[in-house]
Amino acid sequence: SKYIYIFLISYSCCLSCSGEKDYLARVNQTKLTSQDAIALQPSTQISSAMREKIIQDWVDREALYHAALKSGIDREPAFVTQMEKLRREILIQKFIDNDLEQSITISTSEIERYYSEHPGEFVYHDDHIRVQYFWTKNRNKIRDISLKFATMSRLRKRDFMEIIAPTADDSDRVGTTPYLTRDKFDERVSKQLFAKTAIDEIIGPVQLSNGYFALWYVIENLPKNSQIPLSEVADDIEARLRTLKRKARTSELVEKARKEAEIEY
Repeated sequence: SKYIYIFLISYSCCLSCSGEKDYLARVNQTKLTSQDAIALQPSTQISSAMREKIIQDWVDREALYHAALKSGIDREPAFVTQMEKLRREILIQKFIDNDLEQSITISTSEIERYYSEHPGEFVYHDDHIRVQYFWTKNRNKIRDISLKFATMSRLRKRDFMEIIAPTADDSDRVGTTPYLTRDKFDERVSKQLFAKTAIDEIIGPVQLSNGYFALWYVIENLPKNSQIPLSEVADDIEARLRTLKRKARTSELVEKARKEAEIEY
C-alpha cells in the first residue's frame, strides 16, 4: 500500500496545486479522496488503469447507493427491521469477540497435556522420514563432497550440514525437510531413504530429472502407526483448544447475561 499511497496522494496534491478539485471523484455531495481510495485497494502497486478502475467502481457503487436512498427503501418497515436485526447480531458478536480476545489464552503446558492425553489422535498412517538434503548442478562439487563423506568412519548428525554449508552457493539447494511420505521423493531413492538401515547414512549422489545431483541424510524415520511429533501438531492442538475454550466461554457469557437481565416468560 506504500506505492498506492504515494501515487494517489501525489495525484491529489497535483490537483490541489493546480487549483482544481482536491478529490478524485464525487457523487452528489459525497467525495472520494485519495485516502479513501487507498483504503479500497490493498495491493502494493497501482497503475493508471488500476487507479481509474478504483474510481469508476466507487462511482458505480456510490451512484447506486444514492439511487437506493432516493427510492426510500431505507425507510420501509421491513428494511428497518432487517437492519436492526443485523445491527443486534453484529453488536452481540463484537461483544463476544472482545471478551474472547481478552480471556482466552493457550499455554505450552496445555498443548503438551492435550497431546499426552490423546495419543491415539496423533498417529502417522504411513511411513514418514525427515532428511537433510543437498542439491547441486556442479558435478565436481558433488563428487568431492561424496568422497569426503566416504572417508569418514562415523557420521554424526551435525556433520552433514557442517560439511555441506561451507561449499554451498546460491545456485544450490540445502535444507531440512519436515516429516514426509514416500511419494514426496524421487522413486529411485525412496526405497533407500525409507529403509530401516538408512538412519545416519548418506544416500546418493543421484542425478535427478531436473538436472540436480542430490545427497540425502536421513535424520529420523517414523514407521506407520508411530506417534506424530508434538512439533508437527502443536498448532493444530492449539486451534482445537481455542475452539473448545471459545465454546465454553461463550456459554459462560450467555449464562452471566441471563443472570444479570430481568427475564420473564
